[in-house]
Amino acid sequence: MDDARLADLRNRHYNATISWIRRAHDELMILRVKPDLPLPAVKPGQYTALGLGYWERRVPDCQPETLTEAQKLTLVQRAFSISSPVLEESGAGLFPPENEDFLEFYVNLVRFAAEGDEAPPFTTRLFCLEEGDRIWISPKITGHYTLDGLPADRDALFCAAGTGEAPHNRMIWDLMRRGHRGRLASVVCCRYARDLAYRGVHERLAELYPRYAYLPMSTRDTAGPKRYIQDLILSGELERATGLALDTQRTHVYLCGNPAMIGIPLERDGTEVYPTPRGVIEILETRHGFRGDRRGAPGNIHYEKFW
Repeated sequence: MDDARLADLRNRHYNATISWIRRAHDELMILRVKPDLPLPAVKPGQYTALGLGYWERRVPDCQPETLTEAQKLTLVQRAFSISSPVLEESGAGLFPPENEDFLEFYVNLVRFAAEGDEAPPFTTRLFCLEEGDRIWISPKITGHYTLDGLPADRDALFCAAGTGEAPHNRMIWDLMRRGHRGRLASVVCCRYARDLAYRGVHERLAELYPRYAYLPMSTRDTAGPKRYIQDLILSGELERATGLALDTQRTHVYLCGNPAMIGIPLERDGTEVYPTPRGVIEILETRHGFRGDRRGAPGNIHYEKFW
């Protein structure tokens, strides 16, 4: 496709600009997208969609794809939770909301799909872009994974796997801005320490706010057997390390990321069954007396189906 045709497609379909990118490494980045029109209101925890044309180039060494002629002129869209810088650039304090003329996203590159699935179409294109490049962003922001129902004096524990921490970043930022009186703790589990792209932000945040604790962990670059968030809860290490008690009377738990970590109960023949392997919901419900959100019956465990 010639340059004039590409420019025409981008002009007709794109409505935002990538204003800032920070790459943790070749397969993980934080980016900020500035819409052409004023930003809609965002509730912390919500998500929106980004889109790119199938006509855009893809990163090398990823799963080959086969497109129809019609597809080549359309957009591929993917939903992403909205993150936050949390701190101002100097690290002296919280990021000022009046300076937010963008939406921040936390994205990892998916080169290959699960066996039998189509080649990943979106991030293989997104990771070719640079600051100043154009993109499509949905005018709609939505999602029910929010802080609604969290009293101002209750503790909140945020548990995330990988880029699942994106909505938690915005939630924590919002709670601190509002002077939340309860304790806050964020636990983030990744494969490698290099995948903790927000680590420096949260370590600084913990220095600034004594009522906040940050616990990063990785599963593949540490000695000994792999340990997950579930293991920290079962051993009691999570409570000791964060100083936040798993007390059903004062603690709400927020879960986002790998479904195996969350462990959403399944409905089978009219009976609720926990999945295998055991997730955080099962551990908290059966050992600590927590109750996850159910349809029409809010609990004190809240979760996002991140993928």
